[in-house]
Amino acid sequence: MHPELIQHGGRDEVVWFACRFSCSEDMRLALVLGYDGPLKVWVDGQARFHDPNGINPAIADKVKVSIRAAQGTHEVLLALGTNHGAAWGIFLRFERIDVPKAQRLKSREQIVMPNVLG
Repeated sequence: MHPELIQHGGRDEVVWFACRFSCSEDMRLALVLGYDGPLKVWVDGQARFHDPNGINPAIADKVKVSIRAAQGTHEVLLALGTNHGAAWGIFLRFERIDVPKAQRLKSREQIVMPNVLG
């Protein structure tokens, strides 16, 4: 987002990101995040994470936020503060944490993961 943000003259603004996902079964997940500005995260309308002091650089996998996701559709909403135009964006990925680590490393293709809808 940085090329777009620097065009705003250094104003301190908020950029909103949203992601819908579907689970075919109940799951325990980690939202694995990286960010370079103040960040707040909601899952299905409930605040789940807040770092008002986020700064550059954005480091992938900086934070893991554990959630329980029931079978069905869910929404993640993220608000990123632009740090007066210095922010670049976010990283977001899902990790299945109710599956033993050895299985996650050995047979990834057999693990049921959430389906990202957009």
